[in-house]
Order: sequence, then C-alpha cells, then structure tokens
Amino acid sequence: MIIYDYLIPFIITVAAESAVALAFNIWLKLRLKYLIIGIFAINLMTNPALNYILDLTVFIGIGIIIPLIVLETVVVLIEWQALKHMFGDRPAYLLLSLLANAFSFGAGLIVFSFILKLP
Repeated sequence: MIIYDYLIPFIITVAAESAVALAFNIWLKLRLKYLIIGIFAINLMTNPALNYILDLTVFIGIGIIIPLIVLETVVVLIEWQALKHMFGDRPAYLLLSLLANAFSFGAGLIVFSFILKLP
C-alpha cells in the first residue's frame, strides 16, 4: 500500500501545489524554479508524515476527521514558515500555503474518491 498511501498522495500534492504556486508567482515574482523546488522539498517532509500519522489514527481507532483537520492546519503553518524562511517574510506566503494545501486536498479527494475509487 506504499503506492496508494504515500506515492500517489505525494505526486498529487506536489502537482496541485505547484499549479497554485505558478498562479501565485505572477504576483510574487519569485524564481519559479526555486519556488517549485521549495514546494517539493517541504512536501517531501510533511506529506509522508501526515499520511503516516493518519494511517496510525485510523489503525488505533481514533478516526480521521479531527486528526485530518489538525494535521492539515499544522502542515499549512509549517509550509508557511518554510516559505518565509526560504524567500523572506511576505504575508502572501500564508495565503499561498493555505490555498495550495486546500487545492491539493481537493485534488486528492477527487482522485481517490472518483478516479481510483479506493475506500
């Protein structure tokens, strides 16, 4: 299940967040290559950790809704701080992180619910 639990969510997340970053970069005027590399690196750390913790919460019977909300919020905050650290302190990075994560979450829901039809 490594492919379904980790690889596919990672690919969806990086693709979706890169699309949002591309749109935001019209306003931010950063070097797109570095922004995409930054998003890839941040998600290389946060995405597998989030999915592993979610797997654990389901396995031990805690459920998924509350842990998912908490973990997604934490990931948004981590990504925001990482972007600030990499590119400087701009308020737009919080909005970028929030929208990118919301978009990738929605993309993941669509792929896993309707395309792959996984439980």
